[in-house]
Amino acid sequence: MTARLFIAIDEAIKEPLDGTPQQIAATQHRVRWLSVLPWILAVTSTVVSMWLLFSHQSPPTSLPEVAAVIATGSRIEDPQIAPDGTAVVYDDGANLWIRNFRELEPHAIEGTEGGHDPFWSPDSKSFGYFRENEIRRVSVTGGPSSLICNIGSADATFEATWGSDERVVFSVFGAGLFEVSALGGQPKLLSKADPSRDEYLLRSPQFLSDGKTLLMIIRRPGTGFRLDTIAVQSRNDRRIVLQIPGAALLNPVPSEKTGHILFFELRPNAGIWAVPFSFSKLQATGKPFLVRSKANSLSASSDGNIAYLAGVSDTPDELVWIDRLGKVAKNFGSPEPIMREAIVSHSGNQVAVISVQDKLSIWIQDSLRNLATNPASGFYSASSPVWTPDDKNIIFSCLETSESPQGLCIVPSDGSKKPKLLISGPQPRTLTLSPDGRMALFSNRDDQGRYDIFSASLSESAKAEPWLVSTASQLAPQFSPDGHYVANQSDESGRYEVYVRPFPSGDAKWMISTNGGLSPKWNSSGRELFFVEGDKLMAAPVELGPSFRAGIPVALFSAREAHVSLTLLTEPLYDAAPGGQRFVAVARPNGGPRSVVYEQNWLAQPDRR
Repeated sequence: MTARLFIAIDEAIKEPLDGTPQQIAATQHRVRWLSVLPWILAVTSTVVSMWLLFSHQSPPTSLPEVAAVIATGSRIEDPQIAPDGTAVVYDDGANLWIRNFRELEPHAIEGTEGGHDPFWSPDSKSFGYFRENEIRRVSVTGGPSSLICNIGSADATFEATWGSDERVVFSVFGAGLFEVSALGGQPKLLSKADPSRDEYLLRSPQFLSDGKTLLMIIRRPGTGFRLDTIAVQSRNDRRIVLQIPGAALLNPVPSEKTGHILFFELRPNAGIWAVPFSFSKLQATGKPFLVRSKANSLSASSDGNIAYLAGVSDTPDELVWIDRLGKVAKNFGSPEPIMREAIVSHSGNQVAVISVQDKLSIWIQDSLRNLATNPASGFYSASSPVWTPDDKNIIFSCLETSESPQGLCIVPSDGSKKPKLLISGPQPRTLTLSPDGRMALFSNRDDQGRYDIFSASLSESAKAEPWLVSTASQLAPQFSPDGHYVANQSDESGRYEVYVRPFPSGDAKWMISTNGGLSPKWNSSGRELFFVEGDKLMAAPVELGPSFRAGIPVALFSAREAHVSLTLLTEPLYDAAPGGQRFVAVARPNGGPRSVVYEQNWLAQPDRR
């Protein structure tokens, strides 16, 4: 489930299976023989059925609930059970692995290095997965993978589903659901959120068995966690199945054999839940109930069995300094459990970071004294912070109350005064200030989901005006240290690449990245431009001055190997310290062993029926 969320839920807080890691390990040891559990149960079921047939006895009302740990690892993510229930595929942080129940041990799928967020074909013979800017497919028997499509957007939420008519549907933040042939092709828009129906975002698509009807999550407008609606779409008709105001829901999964929709609730009652559902009438027939309180990343087979991830503690995020080789030099604070958008001050000693809880808020962490403050604590939403040149103030995207206009605000970094509104109206993302602090650039989303770059003079008569508008999305602007150039990411070529343009005007344009690029950041020396390619942090040598020049980018380190996130849904999650010799990022510490659990007859407990 890595990199999934509302902007915030890409990495959901995950809790451990009941008990300590030692107890979990002991449980795994006791049930190792259950690696062939489905076949043992199948034989047992056949024997029982024959005995009942010839003895004329009534069958039992239900079989007992049985669960088994089928794989463990410190970086396991996204277990997905095959539709026919014969295997589970998962990500171990480096490769995709498969646990075939016909075999005693799991094995890595060759050629899937860097793959994540797998999803099965309906016939269980292949699965798709995400890798960098691509969606690919591979056979369960091995062999080379093949390209389904280029994602073409940094906003892909890494959620996809494969229908019986060979369609793959995936979601793109702010743009909607896209479909593409599983045999390969160009994605096209399938459906998008309808603001007139109180819809802001469509997420987590999942086909029902007919291969045409889709389950999905709808995020409603507003700040904070509002991923609170499960809907079903048949042709062009979309209807609400379940709505839990204030909740954060993900990953709806149909269990047609049992007559339920299962889903993961992040907040306020974390765990796997189920709601009775009529698949013929496409409507809920009962109230939601808890299935497993300490688990997530669920999937279900066509015979009603489930697989999920357990054993992940709710260890809070940490701010870390990373060197140019990807080695963590220092952990220096956890002001909040879930954090985003770490921005280093010009002094290099303080970091402004966004807390993603019930609302977005700004915290300032002192890396030397390990102290944290919240300068805009009374605001409904505060995000996209940037330091003024003297580090005395923070300018940020603000929403004072749920009813007030969105805009740009300024607040003293020491919290000595209340925030002040500078500009009202725009919805700024990824702010950058000119070196003299007089001009701001930021991305602003239009009604079609496209992003343009706006400029605003930070004077008493501050007003936002378009600076870079095109048919493509223009995001993540960053002023150069001399203020004469702006780096940003644009999808004008069909995928996001990093470009540099002169400021304040000029027709010149230089493409810096060569294989996709996101989240540019300048070295304060003016001699390098950093950006993200796939999961790697890249550095391109540059020369500023009257004539701009750029050299060939080189890779510095892998985010997966460093166990940090560098970008999420077009937002940079890292920053370069002055001098470019170290970087700040948000890391999720290893909270202990993770376990993939296979469970049969999850409805056996009386309170679940």
